[in-house]
Amino acid sequence: TAGVPRWEYNIGVGAGDTSYSLTISGGWSDCSTQVADPRLTELDAQYQGSVMYFRLYNSRVASNIHLSNLTLTRGAHNGSNLNGRAAGLSVNAPYSGATVLFERIIVIAGEAASNSSATGGVEFYGFPFGDRPTFRLRNSIIVFNRAPSIAGVSVRTNNAIVNLTNNTIHSNTLNSGVSNCGCVGLDLANAEGGTSYISNNVVYNNRNSQNGMYDFVNDSGNSYLRNNHFGTARMLVAPVLESNSSTGDPGWTIVGIFPIPNVVSPLRNSGYNTPAGGVGSIDIEGNMRVINGTVDRGALEADSMLPPDAIFASAFNA
Repeated sequence: TAGVPRWEYNIGVGAGDTSYSLTISGGWSDCSTQVADPRLTELDAQYQGSVMYFRLYNSRVASNIHLSNLTLTRGAHNGSNLNGRAAGLSVNAPYSGATVLFERIIVIAGEAASNSSATGGVEFYGFPFGDRPTFRLRNSIIVFNRAPSIAGVSVRTNNAIVNLTNNTIHSNTLNSGVSNCGCVGLDLANAEGGTSYISNNVVYNNRNSQNGMYDFVNDSGNSYLRNNHFGTARMLVAPVLESNSSTGDPGWTIVGIFPIPNVVSPLRNSGYNTPAGGVGSIDIEGNMRVINGTVDRGALEADSMLPPDAIFASAFNA
């Protein structure tokens, strides 16, 4: 029915102690051939509801949820969707000890209604009691989503462990004039023992030219920030660790929705190789994830391709 998630995985009360694991991946041309490119397989909600919702209510035996190589597009949250808190992709894991991994996904063109408190792109939501889930998002692009508050990614840990690694969150915008948290790109709120590890991400150009809006806001403590690049950032509470953050222009060229760091970009060879949750073996285009010994920041490993300005990188001499 329109107004509810188009794809839903719901482990409700009374599921008992059974392990409920699920793997969904795209890029398959037959039963044995897969291409690591999320653009090849789309889940299109056609603005009839949120794209995908995971509700992991009661799974006392460890469950593994793995979503990869997919584009989730044209989700809509109308302010009264029965399930889910994001137009694109949301996870709600009360009481659950599940391990959730989303990698090499694109979440694009989500729309949260101006009268809702929903996120445009991705939301992780844990509960303050029960078992402790782990949420991981890596090597993914969250782009062109719209919401009245947080258009890109919202993290509400509440006892969960969250790893965000090597993601690019860009060009998400407000669909109303005011954000209630001052953040449009990535908003991080840890509570009730929750912990977030945020490494090698690029969050840029999500402000919609609004004064007082930020690409990244750290709302609460117990967060560990390593080697991220934020267009603009606001620390309402100091993180436990902040190491090698940078701000400003990332120095990239956008091809389609893929931002390719230029030769002199600060994103190249400047990441942290051993973050919590790992960097994965390949980037969002299926290229080797670490080249030249140090991972690039963001979803793309730029050194695997020839950048637009490479021929003039060292100037042109007659």
